This record gives sequence, structure tokens and C-alpha cells, in this order.
Amino acid sequence: MKKLLIVFAVVLGAAGIYSFSANSGNTPESIALSSLNAFFAQDFKKAKEFETSNSQGVPDFMITLTQGEEIKGNQREVKNMKCILESDSSAVCGYTNLDKDTDSESIETVKTVKEEGKLLVGQIKEDPPETEK
Repeated sequence: MKKLLIVFAVVLGAAGIYSFSANSGNTPESIALSSLNAFFAQDFKKAKEFETSNSQGVPDFMITLTQGEEIKGNQREVKNMKCILESDSSAVCGYTNLDKDTDSESIETVKTVKEEGKLLVGQIKEDPPETEK
């Protein structure tokens, strides 16, 4: 009986570890970070893999714009990624965008949403600024 309990505990522990490792790459944080890192590395084809169908125009535009040539740009790093779940199918992720060339930081956001059961990045459309009357 004692051996049966030990075997059961080992199997249950292994299943828990597998479940955690299988889901660890499909979190809002990991998807947003993978997308941003691909953009910053100018790998727009890879970045497109993480975009919703509505936001794939951004990497497509960058591919067309660069025509396969590397764009000379600032080195960037994502720091302090934190995501807040809005629902079962969406989250808003805030992060610090560090420009290594100018040593400046800015706070940015990106939204993740589920599309056809897959977690992807969708661009946040900002409301137009209010006009004074």
C-alpha cells in the first residue's frame, strides 16, 4: 500500500510538472515578449506568427518597407513585463521599453487575445484625442 501511494505521488507530480511546462510558453507575458523580441530583432516574419489576423498588417508593412534589408535602429530591451487579465481570452501587458542607445525608458502596453484558441498579440487602438470646442 505504501509503495502504491509513492508511485501515485510520483505520477501526480510528473503530471503537474508536465502541465506547467506545457502551458508556460502560452502565457500573455511569454507571447507578448516573444512578439516584441522578434520586432526588436527585425525578424518580422517571426513577429507575424504572434499577431492576430487584424494586426498582421504591421509586420507585413515592415517586411515591405525593409525589402529584406536590415534597418539601422536603436537597440531595445523589454523590462518588467506585467500582464493583467481582462477576461478569459484577453490581457493587457505593460512593460518598460529600454532604448540602449540613448539610455532612455518609456512605458508601453500591448494586448494579447485568444484567436481560434491560440493566444496572440493584437495592437491596441487608441482613442482619438479629444478636440477643444
